Amino acid sequence: VELARKGIGHDSACGVCGQDSKDVLYATRDCFVARNVWDHLIPTEWCSRFYARNLQEWLVLNLQNQHNWHLGDADWQCLFGIIAWRLWKNRNLFIFQGTLWTNSEIIKVANSWAKQYFSSKGSKANDSQGKFPPLFLNNDYVLLSIDGSVLEKAGFAAVGGIVHDRGGAWIFGFNKYLWNCSIFEAELWGILEGLSLLVELGYDSVLIHFDCLEAFTTILEGSFEGSNSVLVRRIYQILLWFKYWDIRQISRGENQEANHLSKMA
Repeated sequence: VELARKGIGHDSACGVCGQDSKDVLYATRDCFVARNVWDHLIPTEWCSRFYARNLQEWLVLNLQNQHNWHLGDADWQCLFGIIAWRLWKNRNLFIFQGTLWTNSEIIKVANSWAKQYFSSKGSKANDSQGKFPPLFLNNDYVLLSIDGSVLEKAGFAAVGGIVHDRGGAWIFGFNKYLWNCSIFEAELWGILEGLSLLVELGYDSVLIHFDCLEAFTTILEGSFEGSNSVLVRRIYQILLWFKYWDIRQISRGENQEANHLSKMA
């Protein structure tokens, strides 16, 4: 619709289903592609109320969960918001890249993210270690290990990172010179740099290892709720590109490879 208004497209027909597409509600709920996703997810007895509202009412009712709906152990308002966003992104993927996620991909990824949000929101940082979404373990993920170093006498910091496949084989490494900052900030910069490189290379599933407890806790507490740290917000913006992700704190002794790279920057 916006492309047509700006003169980029020829008409306002939906690029996915070919029907006349007038608004956001059509793209995220009423297009048959979107409706198939919702129909696979919600119980039949919900349908009459779910499909009966205008855009504003529909968003408010579901994002505030005014119906008090529940699906398994995921917050409905969280799951709803993630799926609506992924439906919008799916439409854009089709328009600009000619590809579509399947219904099962949209639902599985949204469920994984919603459960991860619920887990990190309701547990202490150390309790959340080891809680991979079950679907993650069946996916070809990569391991991103990060370590920061601060050289106080030299007046600067550095960070190093290594990426392995799930079998432990080296994929690539990187390091980055930083200005004078704390270990906490260096680790966050390393995570941001590593995730950015993985997105550029087309990876969509990652397990992140680092040894800074402060960074680990800050990222968990910032999950989907915003953060006072600009770096944490940027990290979460990049994580939206990943289908599956998780973070784990490890000991410094387990992170020597990344530590050596950081000292070479």
